[in-house]
Amino acid sequence: MTADDEQKRVRDQAALEHAWQWFALHARQRMQCVNFFLVAVAFLAAAFVTALKDKHYAVAVGVGILGTWLSWWFHRLDLRTKELVEAGQAVLRHSQRRLATQTGIEELEILKRVERPGRCWTSYSDVIRVLHWTTLVAFLGGAVYAAGVRLCLVTLGG
Repeated sequence: MTADDEQKRVRDQAALEHAWQWFALHARQRMQCVNFFLVAVAFLAAAFVTALKDKHYAVAVGVGILGTWLSWWFHRLDLRTKELVEAGQAVLRHSQRRLATQTGIEELEILKRVERPGRCWTSYSDVIRVLHWTTLVAFLGGAVYAAGVRLCLVTLGG
């Protein structure tokens, strides 16, 4: 192996390591955001139900609006984090292609093989998007419901 070959190998290894660290960091952040979102939703849902049970309809409306707002912003944050993950995947895809070619093992092109989910609605993006939008609609519906109950009580003098 020549000195140039060794330098190229070292550069390729550094590029792969850099891309992997980038990808792993942002993929981990994406899952942490999902976990934090689910915890926030659990607390907000408990606050909403408690406010309704205790007939604090204005508080329930506020919690519903807050849950709607948070769902929207977590969705936006996930879109950005997905872009960051995909940036790392682009470099990894190139490295995997080169490695597969050099070794003759085409299965090393892992990203190419999993670009399209094997089943409908099973990608991280699909699942996360459904979680965000379902929660957004549920909190918005809850806010409208609580406002409606409050309005009915005011109208009926209760």
